[in-house]
Amino acid sequence: MKLMKSIVLIVLMSGFLFSCVQEKEGTFEKAGKKVDQKVEKVKDTAKELKEEVEDEIDDHTKDGNG
Repeated sequence: MKLMKSIVLIVLMSGFLFSCVQEKEGTFEKAGKKVDQKVEKVKDTAKELKEEVEDEIDDHTKDGNG
């Protein structure tokens, strides 16, 4: 599970850094939109990870008490 979180974090950070590099070519408005998009992706990914962790906890809790 730690490996998956690390991979997701690396991918998100890479995407963010990539968008920052491209900022030099665009306007501040374009950069702002890109940041907004990245933030939304991070929120979605965090929500998915939370759900996966909750599912794993539920699965292990059921296994331990069943």
